[in-house]
Amino acid sequence: MDRNQIIEKIKTHTLISMKSGKLEVLLDMSELTKNVKGCVVEVGVYRGGTAKLFALSNPNRQIHLFDTFQGIPYDSGSLDIHYRGQFAADENDVRMFLLECKNIHFYPGIFPDTWPVEGLGPIAIAHCDVDMQKSAEDFINVIWPNMAVNGLMIFDDYNAPACPGVKLAVDNFMKKEGNEGIEPLALHSTQCIIKKYDERLYVSKIEGEE
Repeated sequence: MDRNQIIEKIKTHTLISMKSGKLEVLLDMSELTKNVKGCVVEVGVYRGGTAKLFALSNPNRQIHLFDTFQGIPYDSGSLDIHYRGQFAADENDVRMFLLECKNIHFYPGIFPDTWPVEGLGPIAIAHCDVDMQKSAEDFINVIWPNMAVNGLMIFDDYNAPACPGVKLAVDNFMKKEGNEGIEPLALHSTQCIIKKYDERLYVSKIEGEE
Protein backbone atom coordinates (compact mmCIF):
# COMPACT_ATOMS: atom_id res chain seq x y z
CA MET A 1 0.00 0.00 0.00
CA ASP A 2 1.49 3.35 -1.01
CA ARG A 3 1.48 6.45 1.18
CA ASN A 4 -1.40 8.14 -0.62
CA GLN A 5 -3.58 5.08 -0.04
CA ILE A 6 -2.61 5.02 3.65
CA ILE A 7 -3.46 8.69 4.12
CA GLU A 8 -6.79 8.19 2.34
CA LYS A 9 -7.66 5.33 4.71
CA ILE A 10 -6.95 7.28 7.90
CA LYS A 11 -8.04 10.84 7.16
CA THR A 12 -11.48 10.49 8.75
CA HIS A 13 -9.95 9.48 12.10
CA THR A 14 -7.37 12.19 12.75
CA LEU A 15 -7.41 15.88 13.62
CA ILE A 16 -4.19 16.39 11.67
CA SER A 17 -4.68 18.66 8.67
CA MET A 18 -3.96 17.02 5.34
CA LYS A 19 -2.08 20.20 4.41
CA SER A 20 0.22 20.26 7.44
CA GLY A 21 2.70 17.70 6.15
CA LYS A 22 2.65 15.86 9.49
CA LEU A 23 1.37 12.58 8.08
CA GLU A 24 4.06 12.61 5.43
CA VAL A 25 6.66 13.14 8.17
CA LEU A 26 5.38 10.09 10.06
CA LEU A 27 5.54 8.01 6.89
CA ASP A 28 9.07 9.28 6.22
CA MET A 29 10.12 8.30 9.75
CA SER A 30 8.70 4.82 9.24
CA GLU A 31 10.81 4.49 6.12
CA LEU A 32 13.94 5.85 7.81
CA THR A 33 13.69 3.34 10.66
CA LYS A 34 12.89 0.27 8.55
CA ASN A 35 16.22 -1.32 9.52
CA VAL A 36 15.94 -0.44 13.23
CA LYS A 37 14.88 -3.37 15.39
CA GLY A 38 11.93 -2.67 17.65
CA CYS A 39 8.26 -1.90 18.01
CA VAL A 40 6.17 1.27 17.62
CA VAL A 41 4.65 3.01 20.64
CA GLU A 42 2.02 5.75 20.41
CA VAL A 43 0.82 7.68 23.45
CA GLY A 44 -2.20 9.78 22.57
CA VAL A 45 -4.23 7.75 20.08
CA TYR A 46 -7.46 9.76 19.86
CA ARG A 47 -9.56 8.15 17.09
CA GLY A 48 -6.77 5.96 15.74
CA GLY A 49 -5.71 7.75 12.56
CA THR A 50 -1.97 7.88 13.12
CA ALA A 51 -2.08 4.47 14.82
CA LYS A 52 -3.39 3.00 11.59
CA LEU A 53 -0.76 4.90 9.62
CA PHE A 54 1.97 3.27 11.70
CA ALA A 55 0.34 -0.17 11.49
CA LEU A 56 0.00 -0.05 7.71
CA SER A 57 3.46 1.42 7.11
CA ASN A 58 5.12 -0.94 9.59
CA PRO A 59 3.36 -4.26 8.93
CA ASN A 60 6.18 -6.30 10.44
CA ARG A 61 6.29 -4.38 13.72
CA GLN A 62 4.07 -4.61 16.77
CA ILE A 63 2.18 -1.36 17.41
CA HIS A 64 1.43 -0.52 21.07
CA LEU A 65 -1.26 2.10 21.73
CA PHE A 66 -1.73 4.00 24.98
CA ASP A 67 -4.70 6.29 25.61
CA THR A 68 -7.34 6.97 28.25
CA PHE A 69 -10.00 7.21 25.51
CA GLN A 70 -11.66 9.60 27.97
CA GLY A 71 -9.68 12.63 26.90
CA ILE A 72 -6.83 14.48 28.56
CA PRO A 73 -6.44 13.00 32.06
CA TYR A 74 -5.16 16.04 33.95
CA ASP A 75 -6.22 19.57 34.74
CA SER A 76 -4.25 22.22 32.93
CA GLY A 77 -0.84 23.18 34.25
CA SER A 78 0.43 26.72 34.26
CA LEU A 79 1.44 26.55 30.58
CA ASP A 80 -1.22 24.20 29.27
CA ILE A 81 -4.14 25.48 27.25
CA HIS A 82 -6.07 22.26 26.72
CA TYR A 83 -8.16 20.82 29.55
CA ARG A 84 -9.18 17.59 31.26
CA GLY A 85 -11.56 15.51 29.15
CA GLN A 86 -10.71 17.20 25.85
CA PHE A 87 -10.08 14.88 22.86
CA ALA A 88 -12.08 11.97 24.22
CA ALA A 89 -12.77 9.14 21.78
CA ASP A 90 -14.97 6.07 21.79
CA GLU A 91 -12.63 3.13 22.43
CA ASN A 92 -14.95 0.70 20.65
CA ASP A 93 -15.02 2.94 17.58
CA VAL A 94 -11.22 3.07 17.58
CA ARG A 95 -10.96 -0.71 17.92
CA MET A 96 -13.36 -1.20 15.01
CA PHE A 97 -11.44 1.28 12.87
CA LEU A 98 -8.21 -0.63 13.55
CA LEU A 99 -9.71 -4.11 13.33
CA GLU A 100 -7.95 -4.95 10.07
CA CYS A 101 -4.56 -4.24 11.66
CA LYS A 102 -3.50 -7.48 13.34
CA ASN A 103 -0.27 -6.02 14.74
CA ILE A 104 -1.95 -3.62 17.19
CA HIS A 105 -2.16 -3.84 20.99
CA PHE A 106 -4.29 -1.58 23.23
CA TYR A 107 -3.42 -0.26 26.70
CA PRO A 108 -6.42 1.82 27.82
CA GLY A 109 -5.97 4.00 30.88
CA ILE A 110 -3.66 6.73 32.11
CA PHE A 111 -0.08 6.44 30.88
CA PRO A 112 2.36 5.50 32.39
CA ASP A 113 0.22 3.48 34.82
CA THR A 114 -0.63 1.16 31.92
CA TRP A 115 3.00 0.54 30.90
CA PRO A 116 3.67 -3.22 31.11
CA VAL A 117 5.94 -4.24 33.98
CA GLU A 118 7.87 -6.54 31.67
CA GLY A 119 8.41 -3.72 29.15
CA LEU A 120 7.99 -3.96 25.39
CA GLY A 121 11.57 -4.51 24.28
CA PRO A 122 13.39 -1.96 22.11
CA ILE A 123 11.30 0.83 20.57
CA ALA A 124 12.06 1.93 17.02
CA ILE A 125 9.43 4.67 16.79
CA ALA A 126 7.68 6.45 19.65
CA HIS A 127 4.96 8.97 18.82
CA CYS A 128 3.81 11.44 21.46
CA ASP A 129 0.56 13.33 20.88
CA VAL A 130 -0.51 14.31 24.39
CA ASP A 131 -0.80 18.14 24.33
CA MET A 132 0.11 18.58 28.02
CA GLN A 133 3.38 19.11 29.87
CA LYS A 134 2.96 16.38 32.50
CA SER A 135 1.94 13.78 29.93
CA ALA A 136 4.91 14.70 27.73
CA GLU A 137 7.25 14.40 30.72
CA ASP A 138 5.83 10.99 31.59
CA PHE A 139 6.29 9.91 27.98
CA ILE A 140 9.95 10.96 27.94
CA ASN A 141 10.76 9.40 31.30
CA VAL A 142 9.36 6.00 30.34
CA ILE A 143 10.09 5.82 26.63
CA TRP A 144 13.58 7.31 26.24
CA PRO A 145 15.44 4.61 28.24
CA ASN A 146 13.79 1.96 26.06
CA MET A 147 14.51 3.48 22.66
CA ALA A 148 16.50 1.34 20.25
CA VAL A 149 19.75 2.73 18.87
CA ASN A 150 18.79 4.91 15.88
CA GLY A 151 15.18 4.90 17.05
CA LEU A 152 13.10 8.06 16.83
CA MET A 153 10.92 9.88 19.35
CA ILE A 154 8.41 12.11 17.58
CA PHE A 155 6.47 14.86 19.37
CA ASP A 156 3.41 16.06 17.50
CA ASP A 157 2.98 19.44 19.18
CA TYR A 158 6.49 20.66 20.05
CA ASN A 159 6.03 24.06 18.41
CA ALA A 160 2.24 24.22 18.50
CA PRO A 161 1.05 27.53 20.00
CA ALA A 162 -1.64 25.70 21.97
CA CYS A 163 0.83 23.25 23.57
CA PRO A 164 3.69 25.23 25.15
CA GLY A 165 3.98 22.68 27.94
CA VAL A 166 5.09 20.00 25.48
CA LYS A 167 7.95 22.19 24.26
CA LEU A 168 9.01 22.91 27.83
CA ALA A 169 9.01 19.19 28.68
CA VAL A 170 11.25 18.41 25.69
CA ASP A 171 13.56 21.37 26.29
CA ASN A 172 13.99 20.48 29.97
CA PHE A 173 14.87 16.92 28.96
CA MET A 174 17.54 18.27 26.64
CA LYS A 175 19.13 20.17 29.53
CA LYS A 176 19.51 17.15 31.81
CA GLU A 177 22.98 15.92 32.60
CA GLY A 178 24.00 13.19 30.19
CA ASN A 179 21.94 14.53 27.31
CA GLU A 180 24.66 16.80 25.99
CA GLY A 181 24.87 16.59 22.24
CA ILE A 182 21.29 15.39 21.81
CA GLU A 183 19.56 17.93 19.62
CA PRO A 184 15.86 17.85 18.77
CA LEU A 185 14.99 18.46 15.15
CA ALA A 186 12.12 20.94 15.12
CA LEU A 187 10.05 20.90 11.92
CA HIS A 188 7.86 23.54 10.29
CA SER A 189 4.92 21.19 10.88
CA THR A 190 5.26 21.87 14.69
CA GLN A 191 6.62 18.35 15.15
CA CYS A 192 9.94 17.56 16.81
CA ILE A 193 12.14 14.49 16.34
CA ILE A 194 14.81 13.16 18.69
CA LYS A 195 17.11 10.34 17.57
CA LYS A 196 18.67 7.85 19.97
CA TYR A 197 22.34 7.61 19.03
CA ASP A 198 24.13 6.11 22.02
CA GLU A 199 23.63 2.38 22.58
CA ARG A 200 24.71 2.81 26.20
CA LEU A 201 21.49 4.71 26.87
CA TYR A 202 19.28 1.80 25.86
CA VAL A 203 17.84 -0.07 28.85
CA SER A 204 16.37 -3.47 28.11
CA LYS A 205 14.22 -5.01 30.82
CA ILE A 206 14.24 -8.24 28.84
CA GLU A 207 18.02 -8.45 28.97
CA GLY A 208 18.02 -7.43 32.62
CA GLU A 209 20.24 -4.38 32.15
CA GLU A 210 19.98 -1.43 34.48
